[in-house]
Amino acid sequence: MEFEYTALGRDGFEIKGNEQADSREALEQALRQRQLTLIKAKALKARGSSLKLTTTLLSEVAPLLSRGLPLERALKILGEDTPDKDIAALSEQLRGGIKKGQALSQVMQQSGRFDHLVIALIKVGEASGSLAQVMEILARYYSEQSQFRRELVSTLAYPAILAFVSISSIIGLIAYVVPVFQDMLADVPAAKLPMGTRIVFALSTFLHQYGLIALVIGVSATVGIVQLVKRREELRRRWLAWLMVAPFVGQLSGELEGFKIAKSLGIMLQSGVQLSRAMELCRSLFRNELRRDGLESCIAALRKGRPVPEAFQQIPGLPVQLHRFVNLGNETGALGESLEKASEMLYIKSRSRLKSLVSMLDPIIILVMGSLIGFMVISILLAVFNLSDVK
Repeated sequence: MEFEYTALGRDGFEIKGNEQADSREALEQALRQRQLTLIKAKALKARGSSLKLTTTLLSEVAPLLSRGLPLERALKILGEDTPDKDIAALSEQLRGGIKKGQALSQVMQQSGRFDHLVIALIKVGEASGSLAQVMEILARYYSEQSQFRRELVSTLAYPAILAFVSISSIIGLIAYVVPVFQDMLADVPAAKLPMGTRIVFALSTFLHQYGLIALVIGVSATVGIVQLVKRREELRRRWLAWLMVAPFVGQLSGELEGFKIAKSLGIMLQSGVQLSRAMELCRSLFRNELRRDGLESCIAALRKGRPVPEAFQQIPGLPVQLHRFVNLGNETGALGESLEKASEMLYIKSRSRLKSLVSMLDPIIILVMGSLIGFMVISILLAVFNLSDVK
């Protein structure tokens, strides 16, 4: 982790700076070796891992290592060539740790910018002398993750824009167009107006008078419900359990999380990581609390010597196809390769299901929003066309 410190030099003057250390005690010892006395130190909050940063660093450094360049030199080249200041600073930080004699995995862990999977496999690569190969495997994995995220964003962009434009059109009609016709028909008794027109006028009046209050109440109620569900364990677990079986969404989330754990386990097992240790490193992959609890039960079952397929059954909501590949890998003794194939299959299925979901959303949004806008326009036009009869 990184510390912001204040220390006293031999001349009695204060020196301030930042330094990486495993703990405050380690920082104090490092400063003492430089004849500095630590006065105060503050651990800076880690910025967290970044998919873009991880993908860029691995994909840029791995080819340089494969060509025989020393790691320190490869990081220097990356830091000098990249236009990204964040990546350049991280490269320099890693390079500085390596120049001090630290292992790459140790410096990565201290930086707080890499997840457990990267650090664990880098350790395996350092121990086996195959760091370049491990980094290439990780680079491919995170490139696939990055590509999938880009595809997800681009796929959902059109429905999101369509919904935004439609809702904006409805708000514009209610806020600016409907009041004009309300003034035009102000002298007409409400009972003589068409029912649709009265509904639209009443909605417009309500939103003009109480719209802001309704918005505040709606947002507050939503935030309150979300916080209640988060804090009440029983409600939270019921909600998460429903999400796992919800039509379409449950299957999609199961395939996405199945893809992540199958890919991660496949990479680690093929790199020589023990299964129980690999499962421990997968704890952060699951967003669903029930699946994380199931993973803990799976790890406990493996430690008790239970068969791998039986232990995997402890994780709820994973696709049946994944369990089949686990059975196959356990029978053939090639669990890592089997999980790798399962991840490829689940990746294809999740992409297909996501595209199907979006293809359903588009016409639904158009139909619902078009019907609302059409109802409002027709209701107003009916009142205008029948204006002479009404009077």
